[in-house]
Amino acid sequence: MQEQNFEETIRDAVSEALAELGESVDKAIRFYLERNYKVGVDDIPDRTDRFVDGLQGLLSSGAIPLESIIIHKLSAKVSVDIAIDVQGQGDRLVEVVQRASRTWSHPEREQGPGV
Repeated sequence: MQEQNFEETIRDAVSEALAELGESVDKAIRFYLERNYKVGVDDIPDRTDRFVDGLQGLLSSGAIPLESIIIHKLSAKVSVDIAIDVQGQGDRLVEVVQRASRTWSHPEREQGPGV
């Protein structure tokens, strides 16, 4: 039924978000993360926290908009609710990946009443 596995879905969401920044920025971020945090895109499903740490190490507060892009890409691929308040603050990538994993594994658990 599901064409991709969950790990591929996360990798695709991250790759799509990085691609929106342009090829050279995408490559620079990947290089930095692999060199300084020993995390590549293939590692993200199992090491999301390390990936986010690397983004914050490189981009500081600029990591938040990139996380948001990734979260929106992922939520479009996996039916997972995301919370965002009026100031644009909301769920972090690690939390969303955890919820998305549960949704992927047990979609009936994440659906609310009447769905």
